[in-house]
Amino acid sequence: MNRRFYLVLGLALILSLVGVQTSFAQGGLLWTTTFYNNEYLVGPSVKQTTVNSVNFNWGTDRPFSSVNADHFSARFSTAGEFAAGTYRFTMTADDGVHLIIDNNNVVIDTFDNPSPGQTITVDVPLTAGSHHLQVDYREVDGGAYVHLNWTNLGNVPAQPQPLTGSWTAQYFSNSNLSGSPFSTFSEGSPTHNWGYGAPLSNFPADNFSVRWTSGQYLNQGTYEFTVRADDGVRVRVDNVTVIDEWHSSAGAMYTGQIGVSSGNHTITVEYYENGSLAYIDYNLRLVNQPSPAQPQQPQPTATPIAVNARAEVTAGRLNFRSGPSINASILGKLSNGDIYPIIGRLEDSSWWQLNVNGTAGWVSGAFIRVLDASNVPVEQGQAAAAPAPTGNTLVTTANLSMRSGPAVSNSRQTVIPNNTAVEIVGRNASNTWWQVTYDRYTGWVSGQFVRLSASMNWDSIPVTFNN
Repeated sequence: MNRRFYLVLGLALILSLVGVQTSFAQGGLLWTTTFYNNEYLVGPSVKQTTVNSVNFNWGTDRPFSSVNADHFSARFSTAGEFAAGTYRFTMTADDGVHLIIDNNNVVIDTFDNPSPGQTITVDVPLTAGSHHLQVDYREVDGGAYVHLNWTNLGNVPAQPQPLTGSWTAQYFSNSNLSGSPFSTFSEGSPTHNWGYGAPLSNFPADNFSVRWTSGQYLNQGTYEFTVRADDGVRVRVDNVTVIDEWHSSAGAMYTGQIGVSSGNHTITVEYYENGSLAYIDYNLRLVNQPSPAQPQQPQPTATPIAVNARAEVTAGRLNFRSGPSINASILGKLSNGDIYPIIGRLEDSSWWQLNVNGTAGWVSGAFIRVLDASNVPVEQGQAAAAPAPTGNTLVTTANLSMRSGPAVSNSRQTVIPNNTAVEIVGRNASNTWWQVTYDRYTGWVSGQFVRLSASMNWDSIPVTFNN
């Protein structure tokens, strides 16, 4: 009898301790998570798990092997104890999301009207006690991420404080952050020195990658990121790239600065190890803050940014050029998934002008996904001179669209009639598209619908498109 009593008492005590897990602050909550292979959270689930925060950036990969890379949805739910106060909830998501408090209070709703790349903030008064939180997320296509953070406004520091916070770490057993993570857990910092060893048990010591994501409150000001890594590293703030050094390195140090407004911000650090030594040293500091007594005055910028207009890179590596032409000089390379502000475009939208960390330049519209670009101004740009004639011709085998670039997604300039001979001025590297002149246009035609001369001098035809 006594033994049974103590057994029951022990079980009750264990259950009460388990319940306490959800009563901690933001970093200590456990979220029940359910995935569906459709966009509407219906039908049988394909994956159930628990996570310790809603901070994920899956890119174009699957969250789990059983979940679609596109056209999936997920529900995150938890409950926790809150002190009385007004809480500022901050979300970013690609694509749609709901934030629901206490089962019926929808405080953020972009589920049917996604706002990728935008930080959405709402202030919610909460009474002291337990509150239920639910995040409903849907992924349509392309990149996939969802981040939720909150803070009690009564606890927001008036002066700059040490920048600390938990990080969601995703470890991948490959060097390109692809597929499902080998392991996901919380860490105190991205800084690590693994030497020649492996970060985890049963995990490779070489050719691995890690993504750390953290929601942190930052006061208004300019912040400097300093990262030293062997090998590659990237740093983003709210999907704006601050450092992009995704290449082999023997421990080079990189810095980048960004100005932010006061509030919660999502910081993402990505790292890959190629071979031999493996380490990353991450630091963030406030370098400039406006004086409260004399608010900072707006400063003119050399490259005005169109409101909300952004471009997401869809190519593996995209040339960032000085002008809207494949003949313009290359200013740098942009990486897949990077998002930059749009500041202009050509009239036919075949080329887009971006602001990349303060530098204005151009990218081909065939290799970006344009977001919220209804008010982008039309720029003339300074296109490079058209390639010179080569003395070679081709003959069309159909009524063939002539396009502004070597892809069917580029705008159509005109139609060349069937069985028409036209002058060749260039080609792409794989010889699948040909640059030609016809009428008053210089453009591109698909190699599937042309006939080439057997005596054509290939060496005289330059490769005018390398992407």
